[in-house]
Amino acid sequence: MHAPLVDAIGEGLRATWIWRPTIDGLALTRTPVDAVTEGAAAGIPLLAQHCVDECGLYQLMVPDAALQADRVLANYFGQDVCDELLGVFTGNQPDAVQTRVEIMSAERYIIPTVRLADGQSAHAKVWRSRFDGPLTGLPDAIVPGGLLLAVHSTDAHGVFQGGPDAVGQMHAAWGAFVTTGNPNAAGLPEWPRYTTADRATMIFDNDGAHLEHDPQSKLREAWEDRNWEPGTWWEFAGGIQ
Repeated sequence: MHAPLVDAIGEGLRATWIWRPTIDGLALTRTPVDAVTEGAAAGIPLLAQHCVDECGLYQLMVPDAALQADRVLANYFGQDVCDELLGVFTGNQPDAVQTRVEIMSAERYIIPTVRLADGQSAHAKVWRSRFDGPLTGLPDAIVPGGLLLAVHSTDAHGVFQGGPDAVGQMHAAWGAFVTTGNPNAAGLPEWPRYTTADRATMIFDNDGAHLEHDPQSKLREAWEDRNWEPGTWWEFAGGIQ
């Protein structure tokens, strides 16, 4: 699409949320997660990873991001379920803004990653991980204190380039997975395969990699058995929602 038209609909980080796959019955006949769950990728090992605070970047760069959560949830599920989900997340995080950033992260990244791992684990070897960081040395004017939990895509550089602490361990794990089909690498705790029975997840943080079972379980449970088609989060010109 021509750039001026894109800018007319949404600018900056907002614009990155506009385009979504469409189930058209030809190129896509079902959602990718549904296809994987039904065995479309049987036999293919999977390493699924997300960052701990995926949407913190959006809130940092577009300060009205969190303000959209109540409307988005109400549009998806109705006001009663919206209130229920807000209650669950508020109990987990007393800060009202961060509560809604966590909702944004769960809706877009964390829960889809869990469902992908759940679905594929019935058909192949699966491992799951989470990158926590934190990211350090950031300008104080942008991030007070200069420290930020890992946000969307901040794991990518470490996966490919390596580095100290958690980044180096993550790099070694991904390298082992690519070359052997198993992410267990020297210096890491034992990393069992992911199953829906215990959801073993390797946490990469600067205090040292460690294994957790079903991390952020309250987030997962809150979205259990709820299905939605992710929209654009923000409302845009032309009535796109």
